[in-house]
Amino acid sequence: MGTFKFLEHTADEKIAIVATSYEDLFQTAIKAIYETMLGKKEVKSIQTKEFSLENKKITTLLYDFINEFIILFDEESLLLPNIQSLTIKNENNMYKLNVKVTGDKVKNYEIENQIKNMTYSDMIIEEKNNQIHAQIVVDI
Repeated sequence: MGTFKFLEHTADEKIAIVATSYEDLFQTAIKAIYETMLGKKEVKSIQTKEFSLENKKITTLLYDFINEFIILFDEESLLLPNIQSLTIKNENNMYKLNVKVTGDKVKNYEIENQIKNMTYSDMIIEEKNNQIHAQIVVDI
């Protein structure tokens, strides 16, 4: 799994991520998002969800991916940090993502920081030295 660290940012949470692949980047981003929300608490794997996304740009795909978890939190009261499988393929200039995640109902956990939204502000994804470096900002 890739690594992440929290960076200083006014009123929001800025996260720097280093990963070995796009799949690793997306998994590490979700780990950081849930650590922002829950601290180091583990979430039981009681419910399963699968979804697919696609986009021409990898940055927009990551944005949509993180927002999907925020929507599942807001609309279905689900915490789904446990990624069982995740694939990202680039076919015909289109990134296609498929993911299977597990988790539990929000009511069973204490939320430390509620994430309101993913933002494009300061969002970066770049490849250097055989690694993927990314920066994301979420509104808390």
